[in-house]
Parts: sequence; structure tokens; C-alpha cells
Amino acid sequence: MLSIAKCAVSSCPEHAATGSDRCLRHSDSPEELKRAASVLLLQSREHERLNLSGMSFSGLDLSEHKFSSCLFSQIDLRGVAFRRCSFTLCFFDFAEITDCAFGESKIMYTVFAGSKIVQSDFSGCDLLHTNMNGVDCLDTKFDDSDLYFSRFIAAHLTSVSFIDCNLKKVYFSAAQLSQVSFKYSNYEEAEFREDPILP
Repeated sequence: MLSIAKCAVSSCPEHAATGSDRCLRHSDSPEELKRAASVLLLQSREHERLNLSGMSFSGLDLSEHKFSSCLFSQIDLRGVAFRRCSFTLCFFDFAEITDCAFGESKIMYTVFAGSKIVQSDFSGCDLLHTNMNGVDCLDTKFDDSDLYFSRFIAAHLTSVSFIDCNLKKVYFSAAQLSQVSFKYSNYEEAEFREDPILP
């Protein structure tokens, strides 16, 4: 369970943004919150229970940072470097991720569901038990990665490479694949069936 305070507006179901008692939408100074969040990200390498949902960041180098139980829902990331990072129980649902580098990161129990991922690099990652359901992914690499028990159910994958990956128990059920490479990967241990996934 994420122990992040709720927005102070009683009728709002969202969590309070980092640095405020309100969510970004109800904040009196959303731009100031975004600037403060950028400073916070660069001041420390360890981050826990951040809520940066709905914010936009570009050109940051956050390599070798550690993120735990953080909310990045509907975040807009452009040209951000996350090389050799650690993500545990983080939420990037419905995010816009463009030209970002996650290479050699450890990503566990993290959600990217519904996100758009373009021209990004997840090469050399441990991307375990991670939810990529419904992502729209274009020109992106997952090469040399361990994707054990991750999900790409109903994803749209175009010009995406999974070269020399561990795909054991990875679900691509109902996914639309175009120009996707599984070269040297154990794709026979992945699941491509079309029928519903039952518990």
C-alpha cells in the first residue's frame, strides 16, 4: 500500500503532490511545484513515496538513482536518463515517455500500463514482474534484458526489439506486434495466446 497523503480537497480522490498538501490539479502554484520537484530529484539519489503525477521533465540525468513506492502517473518525460537506476513498486501508468534511457536498471513490480513509450532504451535491464499492459511502444529496445513474468497484454509494439532476452512467462496475449524482433530470445517460453488470462 502506498502511504502518500490524499489531496486536501475533500472531494478529490488523488494523492497530494510532493511538496504540497494538494494534488497538482488543485495546487495554487503548479509550476512552482514542478520546479521544486526538479530540484528535489537532483539533490538526492534515493527517493521514496514521491508523487510527481502529471508533471513534465526534460533533459534530466537521474542515472544511478533509487525510486521506491513512487507515483509518476500521467508524467511527461523527454530525454531523461535513468541509467542504472532501481525502481520498486512505482507507477508510470498513462505516462508519455520519449527518448529516455533506462539501460541497466533494475525495475520490479512497476506499472507502465497505458503509457506511450517512444524511441527509448531499456537494454540490459532486469525488468521483472512489471506491467506493460496496453502500452503503445515505438522504436524502443529491450535487448539483453531479463523480463521474467512481465506483461505486455494488449500492447501495441512497433519496431521494438527483444534481442537476447529472457522472456520466460512473459505475456504478449492480444498484443499487436509489427516489426518486433525476438532474435536469440527464448520466445517459446513466452505466452502469445489470444484468450483471456485467468488467475
